[in-house]
Amino acid sequence: MADGNYIPSGVAKVVWAPAATMASPTPAQITAGQVLTVPTATPAVEALKEMAGWETAANSAPIPNLATNFTASIPGRKSGSTATCTFYDDASGEGPIFAAFEEEDDGFMLIMPHGQSTGALVEVWPARVSTINRNPLKADDDPAQFVVSFEVTGPPNKTATVAAS
Repeated sequence: MADGNYIPSGVAKVVWAPAATMASPTPAQITAGQVLTVPTATPAVEALKEMAGWETAANSAPIPNLATNFTASIPGRKSGSTATCTFYDDASGEGPIFAAFEEEDDGFMLIMPHGQSTGALVEVWPARVSTINRNPLKADDDPAQFVVSFEVTGPPNKTATVAAS
């Protein structure tokens, strides 16, 4: 990959996996999952449109000190927000990506912003599917879509690497 900025579309790989090693997911674990970034040659194929909420947040903990009128703070407890993936639906409405999710299922969202290769960065997010909803039908030009919502069930590893085979 060339140095400098890049556009992740066409490079990134996102997988919903049933199991993953937090420090370094193996190629077998990645292959066992459902690839969500499917290159679409035709508009009738499911594909990941966008992801949102795959981030952590920290509360701040105030540290008052009677020796001053300034209240300092330190980072407090961290949490994951409700995360979503929005997909284009396929014409059948029951494609492999839609079928990969069931409400209440646990798994791992593997986000590889630079693609899958040994040693490449991968974010590992333990998560549970909370809801699966098709977007309301509209009379505009938007293709049919569905949204899968997730709850983050544990601390993610945002600096994991893809293991060698």
